[in-house]
Amino acid sequence: MRRLCWYLPYLIEEADNTTPVKVRTVCLRNRAADSWEAFRYNDVSTVSDCVRLVLLSTIRDGVDDQIGFSSRDGTTTDQRKRVGRLWKEWYAKHGHLLRWDPARKVFVMRKENQATPGNSP
Repeated sequence: MRRLCWYLPYLIEEADNTTPVKVRTVCLRNRAADSWEAFRYNDVSTVSDCVRLVLLSTIRDGVDDQIGFSSRDGTTTDQRKRVGRLWKEWYAKHGHLLRWDPARKVFVMRKENQATPGNSP
């Protein structure tokens, strides 16, 4: 299981990186069953924008979108840095509860009492 999630701490570390990117659109697969299109296209301008999109599409349970994790948050440098800090704080608090769900191909939160060897990132 550790093999699948080695990159997660590195993504979290880049969540507040405001370096501009050359590619301005990120294409991600829609996972919603009722989605009318297979892919969605998101405009990005910084590393932070790209990282947050990837994090939101791979960590599906337990992320509170109301505190600034949305890919729509962070249109200014200060907002991007704030959201990056929130991701780092969230991961420090909840990272040990994440496990990879191979069927859904996403990280999900497990309950504290459901910890199993080899499932932590």
